[in-house]
Amino acid sequence: MHRRSDTSVHKTAGRCVSLPVNFLNAEIIMAKVIIPTPLRKLTANQSTFETSGVTVQEAIEELANQYPDLKQHILDEKGKIRPFIRIFVEDEDILGLQNEQTPITSNSTVSIVPAIAGGNY
Repeated sequence: MHRRSDTSVHKTAGRCVSLPVNFLNAEIIMAKVIIPTPLRKLTANQSTFETSGVTVQEAIEELANQYPDLKQHILDEKGKIRPFIRIFVEDEDILGLQNEQTPITSNSTVSIVPAIAGGNY
């Protein structure tokens, strides 16, 4: 009897990773990046982005490559996440985890939170 696998091999960042497969329609389930409202004008008004990245850095790079106008707003000239951008995996700030190398899984939700400045008290 042939047994269906619950993972699919997917190539990302030059290496192969196994990702869960949704058996109902055989699509790959990927982590979700939530794009904040102020940045959506740079992503064709998309509020989410599905990524095959296995770390926060890979996910953000994949998002930036998909939407080049967004890149300068979230990554510096060295490709690092800008210091005024906060990234959360679920409810945890990556600064308290493994920073940009924080691993993400197929069911992770990654949130981008840009700093908002200005105004008076």
